[in-house]
Amino acid sequence: SDGYVRVLIGNKRYALEHRKLMEEHIGRKLSRDEVVHHIDNNPLNNSIENLAILSPNEHSQLHANKNRNGLWAKGHPHCKNCGKIDRPHFGLGFCEYCYPRYK
Repeated sequence: SDGYVRVLIGNKRYALEHRKLMEEHIGRKLSRDEVVHHIDNNPLNNSIENLAILSPNEHSQLHANKNRNGLWAKGHPHCKNCGKIDRPHFGLGFCEYCYPRYK
């Protein structure tokens, strides 16, 4: 429902395909502080050439620079929890401060 491809990695366990492919490519597990970015912004294009590892801050800045119709993040005018726009977006509509509390 969020646009990302998931793959089965065990008994009833799923992983995001782009993260799994990047882990296989670099030969190690990704940390929670590593974001796999789709360079062409197409979450269905999981070719390794279209993927890049970024920090959450780098990823937020990259998307902020695209300024999606004045939105703070894709589909979100502000943090879903605190309403702030002066903190970087971290994921799922939450800022970097609020995200860990709702993960």
